[in-house]
Amino acid sequence: MSTDPVHTSAVGINAKPMPQSTDRVFDENILADDPSLPPQQHSGAVGLGPNYPLGPSKSDEIKGVVEVIKGKVLGKPELVEKGRKRRTGELMHKEREQDDTANPFVTTRPNGK
Repeated sequence: MSTDPVHTSAVGINAKPMPQSTDRVFDENILADDPSLPPQQHSGAVGLGPNYPLGPSKSDEIKGVVEVIKGKVLGKPELVEKGRKRRTGELMHKEREQDDTANPFVTTRPNGK
């Protein structure tokens, strides 16, 4: 009978756990010096991240065209300008700049204290 604290039904019949080996320590330098591996060229700069879509999406372009048409039909030049900015991506860049400059650690209270 085994002296392990694990029940035999959890391990199986005549199963012995593999001992943990401490001689197999992961070393990044071993992989970096391996000539059989291709060189890492992008180093995380492949464009995938929070700002990956640099231009407007197709839905933003369509919404912008709809706003331009709606603004021209209703005679609202501010809506035409907003639609043009949305279609070209200026509105998205402006919103990103506002998000980047906003300090998430500043709390505003309704009573001003």
